[in-house]
Amino acid sequence: MASIDSDVATVLALAQRVNDLRKAFEAAQPAIKRLEKANYPGVEMVAHHLDSTEDRYDGGLLLIAEHLAMMREAAGDPAAYDYEFYATSLDDDLDKLVKISPDEAAKEMVQNLGTDVEALERIKAMRTYAATVA
Repeated sequence: MASIDSDVATVLALAQRVNDLRKAFEAAQPAIKRLEKANYPGVEMVAHHLDSTEDRYDGGLLLIAEHLAMMREAAGDPAAYDYEFYATSLDDDLDKLVKISPDEAAKEMVQNLGTDVEALERIKAMRTYAATVA
């Protein structure tokens, strides 16, 4: 049976592979554009699906890479992960991640988790963690 440490290492190893794949997709863009111009069969669907890998929606490689980075940063600490997850937000142009205040993150957590005892304990733990990294 695998240990938690080896499972974490296996999952975090995906980060390099995901980033390598994103770079390979980017490097292929000029060739894809030339093939599109030449009306090469099938390339339009490849281009379409490669474009969606950079989305911050379910299944997008960019989103996967961001969540792997959050997981690595949190290092198994639930409060640290909540801080990374809830205090990281898209900017107004929806093209890059920015940190928001712990107060704003707490509001996000209330919206997503509610206000039961467990949720409030998670919010308190996230705020305590945020104070240690501020």
